[in-house]
Amino acid sequence: MGQITVLVPEDEGEAALADVEGVEVVRYDPDGALPEAAARAQVLVPPFLPQTSSVEVVERLPELRLVQLLTAGAEAWVGRLPAGVTLSDCRGAHSGATAEWIVGALISVYRHFPQFVRAQDAGRWDYHVTDTLAGKRVLIVAPGTSRSTPCAGSPRSR
Repeated sequence: MGQITVLVPEDEGEAALADVEGVEVVRYDPDGALPEAAARAQVLVPPFLPQTSSVEVVERLPELRLVQLLTAGAEAWVGRLPAGVTLSDCRGAHSGATAEWIVGALISVYRHFPQFVRAQDAGRWDYHVTDTLAGKRVLIVAPGTSRSTPCAGSPRSR
C-alpha cells in the first residue's frame, strides 16, 4: 500500500498523525490557498467549525476519497461530495466533554459564578449564600447514540 496524504487544518492534527507510518501529513490554511501537495490528498480533515468554503475546497482535490469531520454535525457536507468520496463524522467523540460541560454549567448557575466574577471585575465583594447540587439529582439527556466512538463514526451517505 502506498502513502496516504492527509490534509489537516491545525497543529494538533499534524502532531497526532506525524508518527503514523504510511501517512503524509500536509498542513493547510482553510482560509488560504491550498498547498501543492493537496493535489495528491486522499483525506481531508476540515476545521472543527467549517465555513461554506471548506466544502468548496473538495472540488480542488482530485484524489480525495475521505472527508473526516471533527464534529457530529454533517449537514453542510451531506449530498455535496463527489461520487466515491466517503464522509465520516465524529459522532460520540465529544459526548464526555459535553456531559462535563453541562455539570460545570449547572454548578456555575447554582453557585452564582457569573455574579461573583462580575463583582470581582467591578472590585466589590458580593458575599451571599448560594444553592448547591448536593442532595439533588441530575439527569443529562442528549440526542444521539449512547456509545462513544471517537472520530470513527459511521460513514454517511454521499
